[in-house]
Formats: sequence, structure tokens, C-alpha cells
Amino acid sequence: MCNDENTPIQCLNDHDPILTNRYYLVGIVCIKNSKSCKKILDINGSCSSCYDSYRIQHGACIPCDFTNCADGSVINNVCTCAVCSTGFYLNVGVCTACSTSNCADCASNTCTACISGFYLNSGSCTSSTAANCLVSSSGSSTLCDTCNDGFFLGSDDICYNCQTGCLKCSNKYTCSECSAGRLLVNAFCMPFPSNCVMAQLKGAIPTCTLCNHGYFLNSGNCIECSVELGTLSKCDGLCPIDYYIQSLMV
Repeated sequence: MCNDENTPIQCLNDHDPILTNRYYLVGIVCIKNSKSCKKILDINGSCSSCYDSYRIQHGACIPCDFTNCADGSVINNVCTCAVCSTGFYLNVGVCTACSTSNCADCASNTCTACISGFYLNSGSCTSSTAANCLVSSSGSSTLCDTCNDGFFLGSDDICYNCQTGCLKCSNKYTCSECSAGRLLVNAFCMPFPSNCVMAQLKGAIPTCTLCNHGYFLNSGNCIECSVELGTLSKCDGLCPIDYYIQSLMV
């Protein structure tokens, strides 16, 4: 884009997802972004600033190596990891593998928590037999601290089933989050009406707002479309798969 043949105001591919395909305007000249810049400093294509997770080196933006890092950023042009991934710890700015096998958290290379299926036993991670357990109790092969989704921790530190369709619960009768296809109603998970993909509460009853393909909405319920020889009945112009609209019958 330009005002005249000598005065461009926008360059080619200036929003291309691949940085090095872009051209940026420097004065009245379009310069190829060969150094992955966010902003170009001069007609040589040197960078004045970089995008997130890049740092400037010799006029070019270099991607940071955030291998095994869960939370990293660039601070004062230095690639800096704040939190390492599970099984790694910060060691002079580098995420280093825990020396303890099957360890999840090991600040200063001292294991404080094990991955799922293992428990902390005198500094080592030992296989656990605690069923449906996400985080096992330290020093015990059968007890749990945190259960998997769909289970709750009993007073005996054993995981028990939540009610059907519940992902998170404090006990069998008190759910706080339901699985797909259910709505939370007074701490219980109520299923959507049959063949329903989206629903909302009407009073204390899930009422459908969107049906599966091949069904139409009728007073909050999903009714199967009636299709014969390509003729559609009561389906709002939407045919089931492998059918087409020939005529619309009211």
C-alpha cells in the first residue's frame, strides 16, 4: 500500500505468522524482517525490539530455549525461567532433571512430592497401590492426599467415587463440577435431555437449547427429524447426514 510510487505506507506480508516472511516499513523503505524482529531499527534490518520469548543478540531476535520450563519470560534481555516443568528444578537459571526418579517437585534437588502413582518414602519415590489417587500420602503405599477427578478423599485417606457424572466433589452427595452433558443442580449432576448438546436450567430442570444433528428443538426437548425420500419435516432447514432438502413440509 502506498500514497504514490515513491511513498509506501504499508509493506508486504507485515502480519504474516512467519516472522521472517514479513516486511516492515523503515522511513519510506520496506525492509525484510530476516532477523525475526518485532520492530526494525534501521535499513540493515537490525532489531530494536523482539516478541515474547525472544531476546536481542547482535541485532537479531533469538528465540529463548525454555526447554522443561513451565513459566518463562525475557527480563532485561535475558531468557529467564521462573518455574520448571514437573520433574525439574531451577539450577543457575536452567531447568535440570530431578536426581530422584519419579519425583514431581524437587526444589534444590531435594524431592518433596512424587508423580501420580508414587509416594515419598525417605527421600525416594516408591510405587503406590492407592487406587484412584493423584497425590499419594508421604510414607504410605495405600493412603492418598489428593484424589483423581471423579473421586473424593474419605476421612480414612482413601479415594471414593463421586456421584455419576461428577468431576469434583467433597463427598458422595456434594458435587462442585460436572462432566460434559450434565448441569449442576443443588450439588447434583443432572443429565441433559436425550440427544441434546447444550442445555440451561429452567427452574431445577435441564432444558435443551441445542440438539444433535438430525433432531429439532421442541419445548426444551430434542425430537428426531422426519425424513422420507429427501423430504424434510420440522427440522429448521437442517437435514441429517446423507439427506438433502427437496421440499419443506410444515
